[in-house]
Amino acid sequence: MTFQTDYWAIMQAIKTAVETVPGFKTVFFGDKTTNPNFPQAAIIPGDDLIEYESTGYALHHIGFLVWVIDENTTPETLVENTIKRAADVYDALMADITLGGTSDGLFPKGFKCRYGERESKIVFGVINEFQADLRRLEVDS
Repeated sequence: MTFQTDYWAIMQAIKTAVETVPGFKTVFFGDKTTNPNFPQAAIIPGDDLIEYESTGYALHHIGFLVWVIDENTTPETLVENTIKRAADVYDALMADITLGGTSDGLFPKGFKCRYGERESKIVFGVINEFQADLRRLEVDS
């Protein structure tokens, strides 16, 4: 398999896991969507750091964020509901740290809360930061 095939399989497995969390109006890749409805989950690919092993294998540490975003329609429950949904995303991803056999491990790296503006609305977001590992034979030993 090519690196692109392996990488995209991991991204699709992440999206599939996030989609199991109830209540999202849209789950998408990147930081922009044409769907103005909230709550949303944005899957944002990050850095791929690589460690080479003497056996010819390379261990890719593929970073990604899942940003859970909701608008400020009910301020008294916005923070609580968004954090709960983000925690549900965390649990859905950690339920299978191989991401359906596409990854050699999944590691949480951070859980961050943010206010901001999106679609001209005040929003609250929680960022789940993860690393998925992929071990590939890159060089014949």
